[in-house]
Order: sequence, then structure tokens, then C-alpha cells
Amino acid sequence: MNIIIMEHQLHFFTNAFLHRGSIYYTGYDNGERVKRKVRYEPYLFFSSKSNKAGWKTLDGKPVDKKTFDNIPEANKFVREHKDISNFSFYGNTNYLYTWINDTFLGQMQYDSSLINVIFLDIEVASDEGFPNYRNAIFPITAITISKHGKKITFGCKEYKPKSADVAYFHCKNEKDMLQKFITVWNNPQYNPDVLTGWNVEGFDIPYLYNRITNLFSEDYANKLSPWGFVEKKEVQYKFGDRTEIVYDLKGISTLDYLALYRKFSFKNQESYSLNFICSAEIDEKKTDYSEHDSLLELYKNDYEKFIDYNIRDVELVEKLDDKLKILEQVFAIAYDAKVLYADTLTTLRMWDTLIHNYLLEQYIVVPPVKKIPFAEIIGGYVKEPQIGMHKWVVSFDLTSLYPHLIMQYNIGPDTFVKKVPANCMPGYNVENVISWILKNELDSVNKYFDRYDEDVAVTANLCCYRKDKQSFLGALMEKVYQDRFKYKKLMIEAQREYEKTKDPELKKKIAQYDYMQMAKKIQLNSGYGALANPYFRFYDPDNAEAVTATGQLAIRWVADRVNKYMNKLLTTEGKDYIIASDTDSIYLSFNEIVEDRWKGCSTDQIINNIDAACKNSIVPYIDKCYVALAKYTNAYKNCMVMKRESIAEKAIWTAKKRHILNVWDSEGVKYDKPKLKIHGIESVRSSTPSSCRENIKKVLNIIMNEDQASLIKFVEDFREEFKKLPVDEIAFPRSISGIKKYKDTSSLYKKACPIQVKGALIYNHLLSENKLDKKFPMVYDGDKIKFVYLKMPNPVHEYVISFTSIIPEQFGLKKYLDYNTQFEKGFLDPVRTITDAIGWKLEHVTSLEDFL
Repeated sequence: MNIIIMEHQLHFFTNAFLHRGSIYYTGYDNGERVKRKVRYEPYLFFSSKSNKAGWKTLDGKPVDKKTFDNIPEANKFVREHKDISNFSFYGNTNYLYTWINDTFLGQMQYDSSLINVIFLDIEVASDEGFPNYRNAIFPITAITISKHGKKITFGCKEYKPKSADVAYFHCKNEKDMLQKFITVWNNPQYNPDVLTGWNVEGFDIPYLYNRITNLFSEDYANKLSPWGFVEKKEVQYKFGDRTEIVYDLKGISTLDYLALYRKFSFKNQESYSLNFICSAEIDEKKTDYSEHDSLLELYKNDYEKFIDYNIRDVELVEKLDDKLKILEQVFAIAYDAKVLYADTLTTLRMWDTLIHNYLLEQYIVVPPVKKIPFAEIIGGYVKEPQIGMHKWVVSFDLTSLYPHLIMQYNIGPDTFVKKVPANCMPGYNVENVISWILKNELDSVNKYFDRYDEDVAVTANLCCYRKDKQSFLGALMEKVYQDRFKYKKLMIEAQREYEKTKDPELKKKIAQYDYMQMAKKIQLNSGYGALANPYFRFYDPDNAEAVTATGQLAIRWVADRVNKYMNKLLTTEGKDYIIASDTDSIYLSFNEIVEDRWKGCSTDQIINNIDAACKNSIVPYIDKCYVALAKYTNAYKNCMVMKRESIAEKAIWTAKKRHILNVWDSEGVKYDKPKLKIHGIESVRSSTPSSCRENIKKVLNIIMNEDQASLIKFVEDFREEFKKLPVDEIAFPRSISGIKKYKDTSSLYKKACPIQVKGALIYNHLLSENKLDKKFPMVYDGDKIKFVYLKMPNPVHEYVISFTSIIPEQFGLKKYLDYNTQFEKGFLDPVRTITDAIGWKLEHVTSLEDFL
């Protein structure tokens, strides 16, 4: 899906950076690739007595624009004046982003099919485990790059391509291979705008750079950059307690697909290996070479398969993006916000740039960043659920709650008026205010401030906001929300059509629209995240808490009103029909209505009746309730939209945020068979053993659609099957954090060491003790591992062992794996939390009557 806008000449950037006071830019002008060094004259704003040009601050004070000859001059001016009292300047000092906004006026127009996206994977001949990119002492044995599925592979032995899409360069040796690679790399056809691949930022790029430096020179390695220079900087590792060196190939946007998947897949996986992710997402795997001891042995003994392995890795990442379209999301978000591609992985820079550009169009300048101490604020409201099984439950969701609250109450630094001081109200807290409003006792609040002297909206933490103009945050949220609404509508339409036709092409469209609407959702919610971040230019804990506190009010308000409505409808008194509520959702019991009015109807008829009741009665009533709340709190405008989401024949709650719904209809999409919607249960947790996750889902289907006898039989059968499974399928997946913290030189690990870290420290020790640390990778902070319990006594005198991919045979632990404990903790314990809630048993209990 290439997003193309052709109203005017195409003019867009693919990469830009500052270097020695100049801006280096690559992009496309009317379809032609351009590469330019730009001299930029930045500008800032300073207080003024006059207002001839019309520039002003957020609070309306006039300012004048000062333009500097170059970027170094502007930086020098800021340094010299930043500590002067009673002196302030306004504007964005990140001049790269002001240049982008000044250069690419209006909505960015781009054609993603022009962007040179190159997928990369290298192989290294290491006989000492995973090679270290910092020294790059082992030879590179294969390189594959791909563009639009057309692959070029470099190697040093004979190989015959098995596909017309593969061109193979047979090189004399490693140095010849790297020279040929650099030649192709700098050819306009393959010189990347975007470089991607699985963990390319963490391994392939740094290893390539350092290996080329070792064999040639640093100047030659710099040819990896179209501008001829590479920036190296040490950064904190994204997923663990260690540092890594990032190699920025200037002029190329590196988008590591591993990082993109973590950000935009919206899934927490037990492993982020390419093999696991591709198996889960596209049902394909890497080339299997298990008949060889290592990749190096594969290289030596079966070169054809070795090159197939290298090509396959690139092919898999391409297929992954062909399905997920994450790169398209990145382009769409980056050009919408006018930020670099990498900034789509962040929150603050994207929203800071969005706001700066939006305000600048209105001749309003942003204030400088100020350090404000972080303050704890209240979070979302989660009701204690009614534990157990419930029949005929309907869920209702508030659409994009936090962004809509910002819109509704016009929350923003430019509209903030005041907050009622706590010392003005004895016993004041947010809970009290919410209780007063729920009981229609807002007058208890009004007497403490002159609410009616000013036309202001009032939030649940008693912040007041102007209504005579829209806040810039509200305006931006509204724009992003409309974009999300468009993609979600397209997704639902495609889902409905798919349920009718089962056309596989529609599944691709559904996935594309879903990821786009989710990307917009993330952008929306990250706006609130920025508001609550002390490093944000517009951080204010009062504004941030105005959102969360009023979010609590919004969900409790509707739960209270709907309960009263249901009690009146069913002539009951004080009965709680809201089974659970969580931040932006309520779960309403329809069972009494079904039993009273639709008993004897078919399942399909009941679903249709519930759907009609929601459309004609419940949702309109909820709308009225929110109109009343908006009026009561004098909101800027009513933006609360609560929609019916799921109709479930059965539902089970085991605790807060832990439930299962047996859904027949989701947002108007009806299913031939019910689908399980699972939240917080072990079957959807990445920390549960993979074999247990799949079978817990089967258990849930049995509970929802069969009987207790069927469940007991299934558990008995799975127990026997479990004993025969390989260790990686029964082990607990975990992330490692605390290797340094808990390591002890005398006893291996310190007290209170988490079990997975303990197992990892034991594993590392055994690798060293058996001199296997060069064959198998050691475990470090940030790694994904698995751990299993061991039967005691055993040769290592420990009850647990962690591992990365396999437990080396040299440890001698295979016969000590404790399958019974694994089954109990990995499968039975999670299932019991469900069966205990509904009063079911997991095994036959022999009574005295049975015995006699």
C-alpha cells in the first residue's frame, strides 16, 4: 500500500541532520532524488513592546523575531544569555525541525514507492559463540541486501541461486566481498534511504563498520554513509541495564525492524527472535540447520544451505513488513508530524514538533523548556469486579478517553485559568469531588470559588479552563482522532465484508487498516503521555491529573447512571448490574433481561435483541448522561462517545483486569462461532510456557462451551502429553534484568534474587566452568531467556536453570527436569484461578459414596 499524494509536485525528505552548523539533507523533488548541504538562518523570539509583526506568546504577550546568520551564531547567543535574569527567549532551539517546517510547507506530499528501502543481513564465521561487534575479529561470510524482493548476495564460494530474484556475487575472499558490497551499496539503485533488518542497529551495522575498518580503514568504512561520515555514540541499551554503541550512517535512516515491531505490533511476545516472531505472525520460519552443530559448521559443510539461510533471513523480514506494513505507518506518521522517521519511536519530540508547527502557523511561539519537578498523580479507575461466571454480558467503551477529555474540558497550558487550592476546602481530595458530583452536590464545590464569575470548564481535580478559545492540545487531538476514526471505519467495513465472503485479500486490508488506526491511537495516547512527562516542554502535573481524575469521574458517572436505569427497568433496588469497569469500559449484565423477556429464544435472536436494545435504549441513554455531565461541569463541549463493543454469551472474572468473554458480536461484526476475548489471563501472557498458553486457551473454550467432565478429561490427557514435550515448550519465558545487581562472587547470587536471574547466573557459571562460553552465548541484562525447575538432588545442586535457546548437554541436567512442578506452576495454577472462580474441579474427587 503506497501512499501517494499527487496534487502538487512531490517534495519530501528522507533524512536530515545537523553537522558543523550546516544541514545535510536527502530526499526527493518531483520524483528526483536529491542530496544537498543547506545553509540555514535560524530564528528565535524575544519580548517586545510593539506587536507590528503579530508574533505573540501563549499568553498573548508581543514578541519580535530575531534571525541569525547561521546555527552556530544562534547557539552561541543562547549560551551567553541563558543565565541572565529577567531575560527570556521563545521558539524551538532544535533548528533541524524548524528548518523542516520552513522548507516543507503545508501538508507533506510524498510517494513511499520512491523511498529506497534496503533490507540487510550478514553472517559471521565465529567459533566462539555470538561474535562481538566491538572488536569484529571474525570474518564476514555472507551479505544479502534486498530491495522490493530483488536480492543481491555476496559470498566467497560457489553458489547457484534458486530464484530469479537472487543475484549472487562470487568473491575471491572477504576483502573482495566487502569491496564489491561497498560498490553496490553506493550505486544509486541500492544506496539506501532507509536501512532495515532484524537487529541491524544492534549487530549488522556495527559489525560491518568495524570489520571494514579492521580490514581497510575507517575512511573506507565511512563509505557506508552517502556523506562519507559515521557518528558513533554510546547509549543505554533499550531493553536492559547495559550500554551499546550506535553507528549512525549519516544520510541513511536506520529503522531496525526489531525495534519497529516492539513499538508498533502492540504485542508482548515471549521471544523477539526472528524465528519466533515470523512463526507467530506469518507462520514461516528460518532455514533449519539442526543437523549441524553450529552456523559455522553449516558454512563449512553445506555452503549452499548456508547461503539459503542468509537469503531466507532477509526474505522473512520483507514478508513480515509486507503483512504488517509498519514501514508505511512510520512514513505516514513522520510526514504528518514533520519529524524524522526515527522520531516515530518516541513521544516527546513528535508532540513537541506537532505543537510547535501548529502554533507557528497562528503566529504563536513556544516557550523555552523549563525543568519542573515530577509529581505523582492519580491513575485510571478500576472497579472491584464481581468474581465468577456471568451470562449475557455487554461491554461499552469510551472512545479515546484521555484525548477526548482534553478536548471536552479544553485542557491546555494556554487555557488554564486556576486551580482551587487544597487549603480552601477542608477534606478536599479528588475522591471527594467525584463523590460530590456523582451525588449532584457540585454546589459543595462551587462555594469555594467564583465559578460563575468566569465562563470556565471544571475538571475533577478542580482545575478551571477557558472556553472562549480552543486549546492547542484539544485542536491537535481532534485532528489525530479524525484520522484514526477514518482508518477504524475502513477496518470494520472490511471485517464485515470478510465475514460474508471469507476473501483472503480482505484479511490483508483488515490488518493494514488495523495497524494504521492503532498507530493513530498510539499517537493520540502518547499526547497524554507527553503531557505527563516532566521532560515535556508543556509539562504540568495539574493538567495531567485533570485528565486522569476526570477520566475517573467519566467512567464512574456512567456506571452509576446505568445502574439506576437498569434497576428502574427491572423493578429492582440497589442491585449492581455493572460487573466490572476499567478506566474507559463498563461491563453490563443483560442476563435478567434475557431471562425475563427472551427466554426460549435462539442464541442468534438473543444477540439481535441485545444489539437492538443497546442501539435504541442503552447507548442513547448513555449519550444523555454524558450531555448532562458536560453541562454540569460546564465543559467546553461534550466529547464523550461510548459505544457498544462486545456481546458475550458467557464471561468470567477472576480479579481486576483479568477476564474472559465468549464473544458473538464485536462492534456490529457477528461471528459464525463465538470468539474468546481474553484479558490478563495466563493464556495471553508472554511469561507463560508456550505449550501451556495454547492449552489454557483450549481450557477456556471447554469452560465456555462444554462441561466439567470434558475439562477433567482434557487435563488428564494434557498431563501425559506434557511429559513428552521438549524443554523449550515447557519452560517459563522471561526478560533478564539484574545480572550485575544480584551477582555474588562467592555464592553466585545474592538473597532475594529473582528466580529467572538466579537461573541465568547459574547458567553463566556452568558455561564458564565447562569452558562452553565461546560456544554458547552468556546471558546479559535485557536478554530474553527461559527457565525450568530441576528435581533435587542434581549435579548442580540448584532447583532452577535458565537458558537462551538450549540447555547444553554438557550440563548433564536432562533427566533432572521437573516436569511435575512445571505442569503445576505453568498450567494447573493459572487454570485454577479460573475454575476456583466458577466452582469447577480439575480432577475427579472420590467421595465415600463412590468408594462404597
